[in-house]
Amino acid sequence: AAISTRYTVNWLLENTLSFKKEIGVHRVNAVVGFTLQEDVTKTSFQAAYGFDQDTPDNLYKINEAEVKDYEQKSNTYRWSMVSVLGRINYTLLDKYLFTVAIRSDGSSRLSKDNKWATFPSTAVAWRISQEDFLLNVNALSNLKLRASYGLTGNSWIPMGSSLSELNLKEHNF
Repeated sequence: AAISTRYTVNWLLENTLSFKKEIGVHRVNAVVGFTLQEDVTKTSFQAAYGFDQDTPDNLYKINEAEVKDYEQKSNTYRWSMVSVLGRINYTLLDKYLFTVAIRSDGSSRLSKDNKWATFPSTAVAWRISQEDFLLNVNALSNLKLRASYGLTGNSWIPMGSSLSELNLKEHNF
């Protein structure tokens, strides 16, 4: 008979501040932000072996003396992440668009020397459908040519895999 439980709490706090300004043919939109996230998972496992009969009632007898072999485990897994981010969009004549963004993430899943990474990105776009030579073409309501470049990362590695492991074993010589 065996019983296992799992309890998880995950919370996310996101704070952003935005700014918009339009002056004639120029439009600026900026965002800065800060995020916090934490996940805590607690697990437990109990198993008992060697009952005279294997019945559902054995689940309630795990802590009783009639058990011949018993196993119990419990673990707590915790990870957290902190992020700081910013983005600026600039639009000229509602045709030419420029974006610059940056994000820095720190994760407890990563090794001590590599907890933080920064991910910049940039993009340019040309809203061709706003040009005079396409304004009367009804078949194209929003034709845009866009190019972008950015860096990404991944912190979804198994917890503890950035740590070295030490196993002790007994040997007889």
